[in-house]
Amino acid sequence: MTYHLGPIDPDRHTELFADAGDGEPQRRPRRVLATVLTLLVMGLFSGGLWFAYVHQVRHAGGEAANGDVPLIRADERPTKVKPEQPGGMEVPDRDKLIYNPTRTVVEHLLPPPEKPMARPTSPPAQTDAVEAGSC
Repeated sequence: MTYHLGPIDPDRHTELFADAGDGEPQRRPRRVLATVLTLLVMGLFSGGLWFAYVHQVRHAGGEAANGDVPLIRADERPTKVKPEQPGGMEVPDRDKLIYNPTRTVVEHLLPPPEKPMARPTSPPAQTDAVEAGSC
C-alpha cells in the first residue's frame, strides 16, 4: 500500500513524521483537574459529616448527653403458663347442635315444576296408504 505525499524534499524529511502539535505548548492534563475536583468534593463531604457529628454531640438533649442510655431487655418470665384449673372455663350450651333441624318446615320459593306433556304420535306414513290403495 502506498500513499502519494507529493514531492519529498530530503531536508524536510523529518517534518513528514513529526506530529502537528509538537510546536504548541504543553497543556496540563485533565487528570490533574479531575483529581483536584474529586479531592475537593470528598473533603466537603467529610467536613459535612464531621460538622453533623459534632453538632449532634453538643446539642443532644436528655439521657443521650449524660450517657444514661436506657437498656431494653426481654421479659424473663415464661411465655406459656399452665393454668390453675386445667379443665378450662365452662362454655354454656355445648350440648346443643346448631345445625340440627328442629322444625320440618320447607320453604317453597318457586311453584312446582310442570308435568311434561305426552309425546305426539307421528301421522301414518303415506307408503302404507299407497300400498293399501294399489291392491
